[in-house]
Amino acid sequence: MTFMTSYKMMDRMAQPVSSTSWYQLSAKDAPSGYVFTPALISTHNLLYHLQTIWLFTYTDLKTIVFPSSAFGVLTALSSSMIRIIPLTPSPIFQRLLAVFFWTWLNLLPFCIGNQRQAGAVIEDKQNKPWRPVASGRLKPRQAINLQLSVYPLVLLYWYNDLEGSERSCITRNLINASGFMVYSSGALAVALNGEVPSAKLYQWQLLVYRLRNRKTVHLVIGDRAARWTIAVTVSFWIIVAPRFWSSDLAGYLVPFIVGFIFIVRTLFITNVAEDKLLSRFGIYGW
Repeated sequence: MTFMTSYKMMDRMAQPVSSTSWYQLSAKDAPSGYVFTPALISTHNLLYHLQTIWLFTYTDLKTIVFPSSAFGVLTALSSSMIRIIPLTPSPIFQRLLAVFFWTWLNLLPFCIGNQRQAGAVIEDKQNKPWRPVASGRLKPRQAINLQLSVYPLVLLYWYNDLEGSERSCITRNLINASGFMVYSSGALAVALNGEVPSAKLYQWQLLVYRLRNRKTVHLVIGDRAARWTIAVTVSFWIIVAPRFWSSDLAGYLVPFIVGFIFIVRTLFITNVAEDKLLSRFGIYGW
């Protein structure tokens, strides 16, 4: 079943209804065995609004929520190996849902702010018509109110409302990189249940965060130059990262192999389909 098919089925099930229109219906209009009650009306409306909120973040689950949550959980699991905090796996796995929820909740206002912009609405009507504002489930003013009720980060306001993503490709990537660092480190904090990592981990978090290069960089400096900035940066980190952590041979070998594959694909396999695959490899591979 495709996403659009399942979305249409859910949408029909969760359409909001007013109590007036429901109570005005006669018994002969109701399906067999169907009873209209205030509780049923409230349930339908609740499902509709929950679905609306979920649709804001649907397309970013695989690019933000899953990899950031995986980073938090896997880093927490490896904490004893790198002498940050000695933990057993059990309490970390018990907090798995909390990690996903924290990451998703921080992503929500970003998605709302991005999708309510006039240009985004026009684009979504063509490419992603099921998104809440584009489909008319929410008006832009309502989306603003929802966004302000869950807005936790100044970076999000800078990115969407102050056009930080449009003024410069450098600013855009700095904001994106900061966002990835916040999502990932926050997921780690939830996984650790409030435990304070060592000072060395804080140094590492300030030292390394990934840039999510976007199409705007290619437009500004050219496709080939943009690819070389990625290759040089990855080459730097596959050496510096294991050296920083005083890794053994395996600690050098694994990032070198992954990084080498990433660099080769970046420089020599340059079609759109492969670039999309590479971006997913970059997000999940590191």
